[in-house]
Amino acid sequence: MFNNTTCPKQYYMFNNTTCPKQYYMSNNTTCPKQYYMFNNTTCPKQYYMSNNTTCPKQYYMSNNTTCPKQYYMFNNTTCPKRYYMFNNTSTCPKQYYMSNNTTCPKQYYMFNNTTCPKQYYMFNNTTCPKQYYMFNNTTCPKQYYMSNNTTCPKLYYMSNNTTCPKQYYMFNNTTCPKLYYMSNNTTCPKQYYMFNNTTCPKQYYMFNNTTCPKQYYMFNNTTCPKLYYMSNNTTCPKLYYMSNNTTCPKLYYMSNNTTCPKLYYMSNNTTCPKQYYMFNNTTCPKQYYMFNNTTCPKQYYMSNNTTCPKQYYMSNNTTCPKQYYMSNNTTCPKQYYMSNNTTCPKLYYMSNNTTCPKLYYMSNNTTCPKLYYMSNNTTCPKQYYMSNNTTCPKQYYMSNNTTCPKQYYMSNNTTCPKQYYMSNNTTCPKLYYMSNNTTCPKQYYMSNNTTCPKLYYMFNNTTCPKQYYMSNNTTCPKQYYMSNNTTCPKQYYMSNNTTCPKQYYMSNNTTCPKVSLITHLKYSTDHPPKIQY
Repeated sequence: MFNNTTCPKQYYMFNNTTCPKQYYMSNNTTCPKQYYMFNNTTCPKQYYMSNNTTCPKQYYMSNNTTCPKQYYMFNNTTCPKRYYMFNNTSTCPKQYYMSNNTTCPKQYYMFNNTTCPKQYYMFNNTTCPKQYYMFNNTTCPKQYYMSNNTTCPKLYYMSNNTTCPKQYYMFNNTTCPKLYYMSNNTTCPKQYYMFNNTTCPKQYYMFNNTTCPKQYYMFNNTTCPKLYYMSNNTTCPKLYYMSNNTTCPKLYYMSNNTTCPKLYYMSNNTTCPKQYYMFNNTTCPKQYYMFNNTTCPKQYYMSNNTTCPKQYYMSNNTTCPKQYYMSNNTTCPKQYYMSNNTTCPKLYYMSNNTTCPKLYYMSNNTTCPKLYYMSNNTTCPKQYYMSNNTTCPKQYYMSNNTTCPKQYYMSNNTTCPKQYYMSNNTTCPKLYYMSNNTTCPKQYYMSNNTTCPKLYYMFNNTTCPKQYYMSNNTTCPKQYYMSNNTTCPKQYYMSNNTTCPKQYYMSNNTTCPKVSLITHLKYSTDHPPKIQY
């Protein structure tokens, strides 16, 4: 709940950006299904999206001030072409200016644009008549003065204009009777006192008038019964306590009254059931805990209450199922783990919880199948690992969002000499190795992502005199050598990837000009000779 408006069931309001299957609400506005609002500023030429919602083409939402020629959007409302909304005052002086879902007429301005004294001035969806002003524009004493959608009669003033003691005084859309005063005008003790559109009965007081303990006390448009108190009047523990337009039942408390642990606790317009607590009251581990206007079921917790590992844990207005955890609560390896308001299936883990190798691993709100691991939203095949999880030598290993075949390894995991080895996202055939893994002399050796034929070696692997030798990704014929391998006088010698004819030598091997060395070759039993010319 935000600003005294109830959300429909499963709706959220104001900074709850994490409910992808529900409606999202900000500032009392319902979004169409699957649309989202508020602070997704990063897709200037494409559709604009916030948490799984597509905006119409080239529309923008909420504080995207870098698109002066495109549409600008705030709170899920489409602006007409070249219209602007909400605090874009510096770059579009001659264009439209918009705040809170309302189109301004041409050359109208809204909300704290004090640089247009001769133009229209607007606040919160209301057009001012020509030369009218709104909300803290104190430079127009002879003109109309306006705050929050209400036109003042001529010579009337509104909102903290204390220089007109004999005129009318106004705040937030309410006209005071003649000689009445409103809102922090403490010089009129015998007159009416007003705040936010509500008239007090004679001699009643409202809003932080703490000098009238026997009179009525009011905050934000609600009349208190006689002897009741509201809003930060902490001297009346046995009376009613109120904040933001909601009457508390007897003995209930609201909004940061932390001295009543056995009473009701409330924040932001929501009544808690008996013994429920809301909003950072961390001294009540056995009671209810609430954050941002959402009632928690019994024994549920919300928002960074990390001292309740056996209770429910919640962040940002989402209820966790029993024993689920959310958002970096790494002390509960046997319970559910959640990041960014997504429920994990049983025994799933999310987001850099590397201490649970047999459980699920998740990053960035994507569910992995059982025993799968993920990094960067890519699904791994069964039992695969991704991205620098080097503590699992017998499991699958993955880097850079590429799927490895079963039992393959990727990217500098040099502790698995009997498994597959991979570098730079290329799959090796079974038992092949790649890129400077010099500990595997009997297996395949590869450099620069090229597969060698079985038992071949590549590029500066000088420890394998009886196997094939390769340089620069070229396959040698069986038992041939290439490029400055001077330790093999009984075999063929090759330089620069060229095969020598029988008994010839190449490239500065001047000691054997006419000698045939083929009769001196020694072959291993598992590699019969195959001489190529």
